[in-house]
Amino acid sequence: RDGKVGPFKRGAFHIASDLNIPIVPLSLSGCYRVMRRNRAYPMPGRLKLKIHQPVSFRPTDHDDEMNLISQIRDTIISGIE
Repeated sequence: RDGKVGPFKRGAFHIASDLNIPIVPLSLSGCYRVMRRNRAYPMPGRLKLKIHQPVSFRPTDHDDEMNLISQIRDTIISGIE
């Protein structure tokens, strides 16, 4: 709503864990400038995509799961300009 990264939901992480596949964090910069809330069409602009290293997602317990999700969220935020 305001261009900030919101909290992550756990569904995709559970799928990655169940299928034993890594999470590939992606940072996409410029989205809020191009497509603001309540606009029908995007504005001209440039987006920048940063692809981070894959992360193995195999938590041992709930606390470990929440820490891994937080680390992945921080990685994504660090790549946004």
